[in-house]
Amino acid sequence: MNWVKTTIVDIAVTACIVAAAFMDVEWARWVIWIYTPFILLLKIGAFFGPTVVKKGAAKKEEAPEWFYHLLYAANVLLLLAARWWLVAGGWAAIWLVSYLVLRRK
Repeated sequence: MNWVKTTIVDIAVTACIVAAAFMDVEWARWVIWIYTPFILLLKIGAFFGPTVVKKGAAKKEEAPEWFYHLLYAANVLLLLAARWWLVAGGWAAIWLVSYLVLRRK
């Protein structure tokens, strides 16, 4: 279960999505608006950049694939429930590109 430490940021982002979308927390909204395109660009870079994929594959203690699918699905569903269509689309794209990167490893 040491892999939980490596997913702390992903869990925190999901908490930020809840805070921003349902509790109307302004700073959390900014975190989501900035983090979503940033992580999408990083994921696209990981897909097209073979060195990034190799470095990512070198991690020893990585979370199971199902955990990321669960988090990304939760993020997309939470954002859709809050009617944040564009951000939900961004997270759906993050989920898809992450899946494609995992298939390339």
